[in-house]
Amino acid sequence: MKRSVWRQLSIAFPDPRTAAATAVAHLAPILVETEARRLITAWFVVRKGVWRLRYRPVAATAEADSYLIERLSSLQRAGHVVAIVRGVYEPELHAFGGTMAMEVAHRLWHEDSRHLFDSPAKAEPKWRREMSIVLCAAMMRAAGLDWYEQGDVWARTVEHRDPAQQALVEDLLGPVRRLLTVDPSSLTDDGGPLADACTWIKAYTAAGAALRQLNDAGQLHRGIRSTLTHHVIFTWNRRGIPGPHQAALATAARTVVFGPDPANLTHPWSDVDEKDHGRQVSLDRPAPSTLYTPIPAGRRSPGTRR
Repeated sequence: MKRSVWRQLSIAFPDPRTAAATAVAHLAPILVETEARRLITAWFVVRKGVWRLRYRPVAATAEADSYLIERLSSLQRAGHVVAIVRGVYEPELHAFGGTMAMEVAHRLWHEDSRHLFDSPAKAEPKWRREMSIVLCAAMMRAAGLDWYEQGDVWARTVEHRDPAQQALVEDLLGPVRRLLTVDPSSLTDDGGPLADACTWIKAYTAAGAALRQLNDAGQLHRGIRSTLTHHVIFTWNRRGIPGPHQAALATAARTVVFGPDPANLTHPWSDVDEKDHGRQVSLDRPAPSTLYTPIPAGRRSPGTRR
């Protein structure tokens, strides 16, 4: 196998609770500057304990490595990070459907990481969870998945996590339902609640469309739903969403599509629509009511519902 041109640095922060804010204030500006200097073409982060920074140098030289190590060392001297360790990045080619699909993933992860760390507000846990549902649903629709195929992706995601806490799932059902069925155009139109996130959503839809093209051409080396399942997991890992919350989000999304599992029913969820009537779409806080706009029947794409 050809060695990846991507490089990896592991970065440890002194306090995991403030790591995202530190990344917004200190790490992201360094990466954007390194990109502007044409030393790297792309970068992204994965947040699993110690953060993993992956970046692609413009040239096969040590110039980008030396520059980043120098800049990050200044953060270490200032106490913003406590450790910087070089590593080897091994792209998960099989998990993401082959070489061309891996390129699609890398483009998406770069755009996603830039959006995640371009403002303090986007580093907040509540924003990360809400947007992850909107973004992943947009990606699935662009990939051509209908409503129940999307549900299958959420169900596959559940299988990668320990069983979710039922109480947390129940609390998420109403908000997740609204996030899954919201009309994306109502979010990003001028004056919409996510008008400034238009390019963010477009990055996910472009990735979904690219995967659909590869799949249609017989160039996706894994099932498209299995591939998208890994994208959901990696989307959450980039946001540092804890495993129990990932399990609850995926279980809630699966339940919205298929209903509760009658063979494993421990809580009466049949009245969830009544209980959730009028609840705000935010998972933690109120949000503009325009975020609830459902997808009009006449504007649903073939990938929305059967």
